[in-house]
Amino acid sequence: MLTGKPPYEGENAYDIVIRHANERVPSICQRNPSLPVVVDSFMQKALAKSPAERFATPQEFMTALEQLQGYLQTSPTPPVLEREAKLIMTSNGQTFPLKGKLLLVGRKDPNQGIYPDILLTDTDKTVGRRHSYLRIQQDAYTVEDLHSRNGTRLNGAILTPQEQYPLKDGDILRFGSVEVRFELH
Repeated sequence: MLTGKPPYEGENAYDIVIRHANERVPSICQRNPSLPVVVDSFMQKALAKSPAERFATPQEFMTALEQLQGYLQTSPTPPVLEREAKLIMTSNGQTFPLKGKLLLVGRKDPNQGIYPDILLTDTDKTVGRRHSYLRIQQDAYTVEDLHSRNGTRLNGAILTPQEQYPLKDGDILRFGSVEVRFELH
């Protein structure tokens, strides 16, 4: 939830299970640089593979969680975005306000429990279930393709998966066959 994607990804369920069993939990700060390092330290200890490295008791966990909460409440808060951003579907003018730091763009699939933040379609299979991420970091907006089958395009160029590309007012994005315009005011 803190990073917007699962800790491990793989070609299939077996690959993911093997990674869960053998690899250390990835740093959440590497995946979401807006999080303070203390959150990463807490999560690393809470999710450690070895029981000896985890919190020893529920009380120790609760104490650490309360300390973390106290730190987060007293630390400076990031600036609030002054500008409003949205996606507008070029085919019908449907508008998607961009609210939140990490938004999943895609197609709904209740059978797999996938409900994107920006639901482009229920039926157009050229749009992946988990097609792309839109990120808001320090008043900058980016798009990242999630290895979607039909790719994500920015102003006609196919994006390299797992890389973030900056967005500017008027950019045209294409998710499968669905085209939208990014607006920032």
